[in-house]
Amino acid sequence: MDLAKLSDYELVKRFINGSQSSIETLISRHKNRVYTYIFLIVKNQQLAEDIFQDTFIKVIQSLSKGKYTDNGKFLSWVIRIAHNLIIDHFRREKQFNVTIREDYETD
Repeated sequence: MDLAKLSDYELVKRFINGSQSSIETLISRHKNRVYTYIFLIVKNQQLAEDIFQDTFIKVIQSLSKGKYTDNGKFLSWVIRIAHNLIIDHFRREKQFNVTIREDYETD
């Protein structure tokens, strides 16, 4: 069966039922859009690749746990996961960049 001709819904359903090749097809189908979205925001190739991987790890985990309900918007759901991971990254980065300078006197 040619998986590329199946809809996202059918591929998700097949993955939940044990077809690993279905998730590979979904990732392949949407990788350019998801990666481009991430890269345009973070403007760093290495970071974009890391967040991209984290996104699809989270997608696979969520699908395996049955947390996805299909409403015809698989790509939107994946983009939302990527967006949330980007926000988490910037929050962590902001926390690391905050330093307390008590040893300096103010004028």
